[in-house]
Amino acid sequence: MAETLYIRLGSAANDRIHWLVYSTVEHEIIASGELADAEQLSHLSEKSQQRNVVVFVPGCDVAIKQLNVPAKSQRAIQQAVPYMLEDELAQDVEQLFFAYANNKNNAYNCSVAVVAHTQMTQWLAWLSNANIRCKAMIPDVLALPQIDNTWQAIMLGEQVLIKQEQWQAHVVDTAMW
Repeated sequence: MAETLYIRLGSAANDRIHWLVYSTVEHEIIASGELADAEQLSHLSEKSQQRNVVVFVPGCDVAIKQLNVPAKSQRAIQQAVPYMLEDELAQDVEQLFFAYANNKNNAYNCSVAVVAHTQMTQWLAWLSNANIRCKAMIPDVLALPQIDNTWQAIMLGEQVLIKQEQWQAHVVDTAMW
């Protein structure tokens, strides 16, 4: 597929949704826009057909962590991580969804994104109700470019997304910025 539909969902159903269609052949944006809320996602249903769909979710809803886990197998690492992070997370680990990255670097053997099951279920329901199937869901802050020894920032609505390194990113309200 030569085109990708990118959709940035909000935290709540009434949040504005940004979208764009990018051509990998022409290396340009073909179409873009905003939807008033999640109910209007069905307007993108036709655009999602015959295209790759990548969904960005608000980085403020996702905890991004890197850890050194004293285990050798991936399975053992994935079993240990929720309990290693238990004191840092605001919810019980059984109420959270853990997504593990395949990347490894010299300092850490585990990169993980953590989101509440209820939030993940809500995003998936919005997409399902609009008949949109996505290939990936990515925290929006991780989509910012990575340039060594340089921070990247962008203002999106009432938030500033800041990326320091590949798996080190933050979201700050514009009032705090």
